[in-house]
Amino acid sequence: MKYSKLLLFLFSFNQLSAQEIGIINDPDGYTNVRGGKGTTYEVIGKVKEGEQFRYFADLESNWWAIETIPYYGTPLKGFIHKSRIQPYNAESIDCNCPQPYNTEDAKPVLSTKVGNTNLTICGFLEQRQSSNSVKISELTISNCDTDEVLRFYGAVTTCQVSVEGDVLEIVELDRLPLGNNFKWIQTPYRKVILSDVNGTPTFGDEEFVLDLSNITDSDINSFVNELPNYKGKGYFKEIETFIGQLLIGSMKGSEERETVFSDIDNYLNFVLDGAFREFYNNCKSVLEQSKSR
Repeated sequence: MKYSKLLLFLFSFNQLSAQEIGIINDPDGYTNVRGGKGTTYEVIGKVKEGEQFRYFADLESNWWAIETIPYYGTPLKGFIHKSRIQPYNAESIDCNCPQPYNTEDAKPVLSTKVGNTNLTICGFLEQRQSSNSVKISELTISNCDTDEVLRFYGAVTTCQVSVEGDVLEIVELDRLPLGNNFKWIQTPYRKVILSDVNGTPTFGDEEFVLDLSNITDSDINSFVNELPNYKGKGYFKEIETFIGQLLIGSMKGSEERETVFSDIDNYLNFVLDGAFREFYNNCKSVLEQSKSR
């Protein structure tokens, strides 16, 4: 029985020849891959947001065959409901990404016109919410006609880029413990508008848009009461969450948490280095921007 099911699976997969590159369309941030066409088949893997895969459209079924594109190892082959699949490549974009950002993976994903200037947005597409809005990382915004790069965001930065009338809105996203019980979520951090000023595409002032309303005074007070438990603790597994909670409390006006945040090495009796130091410096930058707004 298992052997016949395997033959049926391979036959169904191989019958589909027209392939496209896709990404998932799922608010959960991942989509289950099943061993057959339907929810009755077992989940054999997952495709995460931003992960590219090949898909094979099937006009006779709502379940389409997919094949992941791993950097190494064996591709995952299975089926995803077509409602969870969206094409990676944008339609009708005539411009290429400017050098040296014109790589195999960084594609032109959005185009628009600001004033009389044609703009192209290139990068690693994570989600395409609509024809005018994308979530994208390591992105460049360039003049389509001259290849001039107007702004570049590095590999660690993810942005929501949207065409709003005759302007381009770029919202940087960051992962911070702003969910219920300090759950880590991806949230808008700051935004900037690109508009036409006297015939030239011009960026306005950056606006800090981090929303702290989900964190209550009760949350802050509860964590302040727990602070003595961390004094002199040294390294512990949840140290990044601890730093993030200190950051949020500091931005909410907790002097106790800001004092600990500013002197965290001495407080913990542990010198932050490597990735921990980089994460702390990023949080420190967020705090400084929140105070200057």
